[in-house]
Amino acid sequence: MPSVKRTTFRSAYEMGLWLINDGGAFKPPRTFNFLTQARMRNVMSYLIGRDGAKRTGHPTEKPELLTRRLVEIFTNEGDIVLDSFAGGGTTGVAAFKSGRNAISIERDATYIEMIKRRQAQAEASVRREGQ
Repeated sequence: MPSVKRTTFRSAYEMGLWLINDGGAFKPPRTFNFLTQARMRNVMSYLIGRDGAKRTGHPTEKPELLTRRLVEIFTNEGDIVLDSFAGGGTTGVAAFKSGRNAISIERDATYIEMIKRRQAQAEASVRREGQ
C-alpha cells in the first residue's frame, strides 16, 4: 500500500512502463494501434468503476477502461500481455476482453482468488456477448 508522508503534494498520476524484448538492439515500437483522434490523448483520466467507487477492494485498483485502452493501443489481438504485479487482475481482464492472452503474476493468495473470480466473470461476459 502506498505510504503518505504529508510533506509534499500528493501524486496525481501514475507512470506506466512498457517493455519489449528486442533481442538487444533498439527497434521502434512494434505495435501502436491508433484508435481515434478523440481517444488518443497524452493524458488519460478515468474513474474506477462507473461512479469512482472501488470495485475490487484492492488498495491500488486501476480503471478497467484505461487498462483496456492501453492494451488495445500497444498490443494486437492474440498477443500475450504480462502483468507481473497483478493485484486485483484488472490487466488480465482487460486483455481477455480485448482478445489478447494474459499472464498474471501475484503472490498474495487473497488477490489470486480475486483474479480467478474476475477472470471467470469476464469469460462468462464475453461468452454472453458472443451468443
